[in-house]
Amino acid sequence: MALSYLLGAAGICALMFKHSLGVNILLTGIAGLGSISASLILTGYLATWYPGASRAAATGWALSFARIGAMSGPLFGAWIAGSGLALSWNFAAFALVSLVAALAVLLLPRR
Repeated sequence: MALSYLLGAAGICALMFKHSLGVNILLTGIAGLGSISASLILTGYLATWYPGASRAAATGWALSFARIGAMSGPLFGAWIAGSGLALSWNFAAFALVSLVAALAVLLLPRR
């Protein structure tokens, strides 16, 4: 999962630079695979990590935090875009978020 988040960060960073349409589509797919898909896999991992008695609550909490990110992400991007910074700052900021997610996954305790 951490590798997927790192792959997503690399895809997002690569989108900062000018590419052909085909390469941009490929990079967008890599960024999506490394962010959205990794988050879905992480939810499945959490469902198997917790004991059966608390599995539903743990998964619900994880999805609640994911919703907070889904709501605050566009606001964060809009704040960066509205601040007058270059467009590349948006990509760098979201790549940083993906790197933080990779680090958080690496810090998950092993069973």
